[in-house]
Amino acid sequence: MAKKNFVYKVTNSIFRVMQGELSVKQTLAYSGVTDSATNSLAYDNVNSTLFFIKSDLKLYYIQSGDTVATEVSGFTSPTAQPANAAYHNGAIWYFEFNSNVLVKLTLTYSGGVPSVSGKTTYTISSMSLPAEGEVGVNTNTFGDITIDNNNGILYAMTSRGRFYSINLSNPASTFNEITSSPGNDRSVGLQLVYNDSTNVLYGHNHKTGYWYTVNTSTGAKTLLTDLNTSLFRDIAGTTSSSMYGNDSNGDIYEVDITLSSPTTLNQFFTPSGVLVTGPDNLDVNIQTSIPDQKFRIGIFETTSEPSVKIDWGDGTSSTYKAEGYVEHIYEDLISVPVKIQGDLAGGELRIGGKPVPIYTTTWGNTYKSSEMVRSVAPITGIANISSIEFANNINLTGIPESLFTDVTDTITNLNNTFENTALTGIPTGLLVNMTGVTSYVATFRNCTGISQVPIPFFDVHDGITDMSHFLDYTVIDNYDNFLDWLYTQANSVNLNGVTLGACGNETTNSTGSTARTNLVNNLSWTINDETSGCGGVPPTTTPPTTTPPATTPPATTPPPETTPGGSG
Repeated sequence: MAKKNFVYKVTNSIFRVMQGELSVKQTLAYSGVTDSATNSLAYDNVNSTLFFIKSDLKLYYIQSGDTVATEVSGFTSPTAQPANAAYHNGAIWYFEFNSNVLVKLTLTYSGGVPSVSGKTTYTISSMSLPAEGEVGVNTNTFGDITIDNNNGILYAMTSRGRFYSINLSNPASTFNEITSSPGNDRSVGLQLVYNDSTNVLYGHNHKTGYWYTVNTSTGAKTLLTDLNTSLFRDIAGTTSSSMYGNDSNGDIYEVDITLSSPTTLNQFFTPSGVLVTGPDNLDVNIQTSIPDQKFRIGIFETTSEPSVKIDWGDGTSSTYKAEGYVEHIYEDLISVPVKIQGDLAGGELRIGGKPVPIYTTTWGNTYKSSEMVRSVAPITGIANISSIEFANNINLTGIPESLFTDVTDTITNLNNTFENTALTGIPTGLLVNMTGVTSYVATFRNCTGISQVPIPFFDVHDGITDMSHFLDYTVIDNYDNFLDWLYTQANSVNLNGVTLGACGNETTNSTGSTARTNLVNNLSWTINDETSGCGGVPPTTTPPTTTPPATTPPATTPPPETTPGGSG
């Protein structure tokens, strides 16, 4: 799957972030509950109920665990399959087939069973439809509609690619054509779903299986490279974890589209004007995931002409004599060490491309300075910082206080984040605003260069669940003061039942021992340190490993259309 690479210039170092592209997964949710002509899906996220209209033109619903679809009472069958529907604010909305009449079906639930309790119609002005009985580029057949539930805006794309919006606070007079139809080609229309969680409009092409993001202001479509699913006649949903699509076999799939967290953050070095020879190479393991995969190494902002040799590990090599990128293509699936040596002429080294690089060895003692000076704020989609592999980087000696400045409320997991690194200190304020973190397992384990922790250290809140191995074998000389501060904070928020790991540390005065006793006796904490005799052997430092991205399944062949107006 395609990757986005972000390279940041930093003091004596380059950090490369490989961030996962959007990924898509479909899981069979309901088998055989519909027929080949089912369409008009609408999903009520509040009541976890999926509605649709089958070939008999009746409205049905299914809920979690159902094996059959149940007819919804109170619904009057339309004259033809609408091929569009969406849920919003307690109602199902759809356009009558090939018309400018928008229907609102008000729903009522009794004992979890939905029924239609009211019907309202709106005639949408300014649509400029073809004359009655005729077809043309403005024919209002679908395609699909979807609704931004946060703002009450309906978005529609016809089977001929006309894209427009309607404000549901005043449907009749708020028609807004965003892009006109490009013609009578019915393969351009998309199924639509608006993700209320991320405020992103997605489109799915029923003819090809591909997915797009759609700009709600301009209608511009961006292909989500390599994302392909079954050919869904219609899609519905409100969040990435509650999106559904139905195929022509009567099956309904749950579709999950997510932006993955960054997969690696690897550090590479920028020696200035120094000739590196012999064993003092920068070794990078390259693991390709597809044939003919490209990999690039570049040198920029040099002060003179660089002289660098690159051994690509497959029997070929390149010699660098100018600033810029050198690109290499690996024809086969391969895992090889790439060796880089020479004079970077005061420049910065950038390593990138689609393969997954793994930092494996140092590049000589001269280049172990690795002060990181940039925040992770530009990286979107971070929820679990342990997926960013600071851990096991034996050259990571410093981190900035501002590292997490703009992501303090989105990160929930700091497990193993700085484990086995060469940190010599923890900046004051690094973690004090991390209000969303609930797990600190082995965050600073085996950081033998740290002699003190800052106080205040981190945000102590009642959502913290686990601090196992937190400071194991990171021996600090202010352990007593740390425990005293920790008990005061934990007691103030009634934080109970947490396990704290601090092997190698022990209390040395009454302040620390009293705080430790209070944590254990008053708040039911478990503390594993030298007082409890945890002992053991510190873990060894090992390089991180990565896994090649999964292969995207091939597209399937679209079935012939059977529904009037289609769904593509």
